[in-house]
Amino acid sequence: MSNRYINQVEHFFSEGGRLDKSLKHYRFREGQLQMALAVAETIKAKSTVVVEAGTGIGKSFAYLAPALIKKKKVIISTATKNLQQQLFDKDVPFIVSLTHPTARIAILKGLSNYLCIRNLESELNTASSLSESVLSDLLKVQQWAQVTKDGDLNHINGVNESSPSLNLVRTRQGDCTGKKCDFYSQCYSRKAKLRASESDILVINHHLIFNENFLAREGDNEYKIDADVLVFDEAHSIADVLGQLGGSVISESLIRRSIEQTVELFKAEIGDSPPFLKAIESLYIALDYFKQWLSHHNISKLTMTHLLSQRDSASCFWDIINACTDIINQGNVLVGRNQQFDAYIFEFNELKEKVESIATTSDVRFVQYLRFENGRFEFDTILHDVKHELAKYINDETATIYTSATLSINGKLNYFTEPLGLHKANSYVIDSPFNYQRQAMLYIPRVILSQDEETRLHAFQKLCEKLIKANEGKTFILCTSHKAVRTIGAALTRSLHYPVLVQGQTGRQALLKKYRILGDAVLVGTYSFWEGIDIKGNQLSNIIFDKLPFPSPDDFFVESKGEYISQHGGDSFSNNILPPAIQKLKQGIGRLIRHENDSGLITIFDERLVNKAYGQYFLASIPALHRTRSFTKAKDFLESL
Repeated sequence: MSNRYINQVEHFFSEGGRLDKSLKHYRFREGQLQMALAVAETIKAKSTVVVEAGTGIGKSFAYLAPALIKKKKVIISTATKNLQQQLFDKDVPFIVSLTHPTARIAILKGLSNYLCIRNLESELNTASSLSESVLSDLLKVQQWAQVTKDGDLNHINGVNESSPSLNLVRTRQGDCTGKKCDFYSQCYSRKAKLRASESDILVINHHLIFNENFLAREGDNEYKIDADVLVFDEAHSIADVLGQLGGSVISESLIRRSIEQTVELFKAEIGDSPPFLKAIESLYIALDYFKQWLSHHNISKLTMTHLLSQRDSASCFWDIINACTDIINQGNVLVGRNQQFDAYIFEFNELKEKVESIATTSDVRFVQYLRFENGRFEFDTILHDVKHELAKYINDETATIYTSATLSINGKLNYFTEPLGLHKANSYVIDSPFNYQRQAMLYIPRVILSQDEETRLHAFQKLCEKLIKANEGKTFILCTSHKAVRTIGAALTRSLHYPVLVQGQTGRQALLKKYRILGDAVLVGTYSFWEGIDIKGNQLSNIIFDKLPFPSPDDFFVESKGEYISQHGGDSFSNNILPPAIQKLKQGIGRLIRHENDSGLITIFDERLVNKAYGQYFLASIPALHRTRSFTKAKDFLESL
C-alpha cells in the first residue's frame, strides 16, 4: 500500500499525469517532484522534513498533493496573510478538486481580523462623539457589513488599513462577552472557529496555530496540534513566533476584566466592605495614571529594565502592583463567604504575581517589555531559546513539513534547524528552476555612505523616478521603514504620471488587486510586501530596495538576544543580525521572478553590498545574477524587456 501511495504521488506530477491534464501550460519540474516525494515519504513515516524550495518549484502543490492524496486531516500554517489567502482562494481548492473533492476547507485568522457587529453598532450609536473622517469610514464599514460573508476586515475596500474606524470595530479578546452577546449567532470570529474545527484542511497562521487550544487535543498534560499532516509554509519565521509565544502577555484588558468579574460578584453576593471597593478604585486610578504617563511620553514600546530605571515610570508601575496587593488583602478578609468570589481572588493574586515577576525576573533567556497601542497597554516577555518549544505542540504521530524559499544561508540550513532543535530532521535544498542569469539583473548603484538620511532618501527618490520611467511603471519599491514608505510614496505621487499605490491607503489585498488591474502602477510598501505576494508576468519587472533589511541595533529584542547569544559563546552579528537580514532580502528578491517567462531588474540602493565583508554573504545567498553598477546598463536592460 505504501509503495502504491508513493507511485500515486509520482504519477500525479509526471507528464501525462493528473496535474498535467488539469493545468494549462503545465511543465514538469524535477524539483517539484523531488519535494513531493520527500513529503510523501515523510507522511508515510510520520516523520519530519525541512525543505528549502527555490522560487518556481511550485512548493504549495508539492506538499498539498501528497497530503490530500492520503485524505487525512491537514493543517497548513503560513507567516503572512497574503500567502494564507492565496492558499485558501486558489491552491488548496484546485488540488482538492483533483484529489479529495469532498474535503471541507477552512481559513482562520486572529480575532482582530474579524468585524465585531456589537462594536460596530455601539460606535454608530455614539457617532456624535466621532470625527467626520472616522464616521465616514464607519458608514463604509456598515455598508460592507451588509454584504460580507466572512467579516474579514482585510477584504474591505475604500477604507485605509490604518483608519481608526477599523480598530473600533475589530473583535477583541478582552471585550468579547461570548454567549451573552446579542450578536452571538452572527459572530464572524465564532463562525470562523467553528468552520476551522470541522474542517479537513485548515489554512491558519503561525501565531494562531500555537495559540489556539480548540485546535489541539490534550495528552500527557500538554496540548498537541490535532492533525495527521502539518505543513509550515514560510517556515523561516517560526523561531520568532515561538519566541513570542514562549513568553507571556498580560494585558490591561485582562487585569480590568479580572477585577470587573470580581466586583460584579461582590456587589451581588457580598457588598458590605467599603475598604474592598476603595482598593478597587485605587487600582483604576493607578491604571489610568500609568496610561497618562505612557501617552504623555509618547511610549509605544519600552523594556521593563528601562521603565523601572526611571523614577516616574517605576512609581506608576509599583502603584499598580501595590493597588493589586491591597485588593487581594481586602479580598482575603472576605474569603469564606462565597466560593466563586474566593476563586476570583485567588486567580487575581496569580495574575498580580505574573505581572510582578515580569519586573523582577533575572532569567536571561527572556526579554521583558511593555507595549502601548490604541490606548491600551500590555506586559510582554519574549523567549530567546526556543529549541525545546516545538515538542510541546507537535505529536510524534504527526507528519511535519517545514518549507520556505529562504531557509538557507550560504547554502546551509543549520541557521534554521539548530535554533528549533530540528537537527535530526531530513533536509533538502532544492534550487529554483529559473535561469536568473538570463531573466534578471542586479543593479547596485554607487551611493555615498556618509549622506544624511534626508539627502539619501532624496537621492533614492530620484533614482526611483528614472527607473520607473524607463520601465513604464510596473514597479515595487520595498522599504525598510514606514517613514521611508510615506516619504517616497508622497514624493513619487507628486512627480510621476503613473499611478502610485502606497501601503496604508487601503487593505493589502485591495491594494494588490488595484495594482494588478491598473497594469502600470508603482507600489510602495514595507515588510508586509516583501513576502507572500505572487504577481506573475510583465506586471512586475522592476523591484527597488531602499537598503539592506538589517534590524535596528537599538531594537531591544535584537539587543537582548544579542546579549544572550554572546553570553553563550556566539557572535551577535553573525548569529542574530546578519541571518534574518539575508533571509528578508531573499524574500524580497523572490517577488520578481515568479515564472519562467518573467524578467526584470533588481536594484539595491546600498553600498554595503560591495564594500563590507558581510556583503558577500548576501550575494552568496541570493540567486546568481548578472550584476552591474552602471545606471546606463540597468536602464538599457529594463528598456529591453
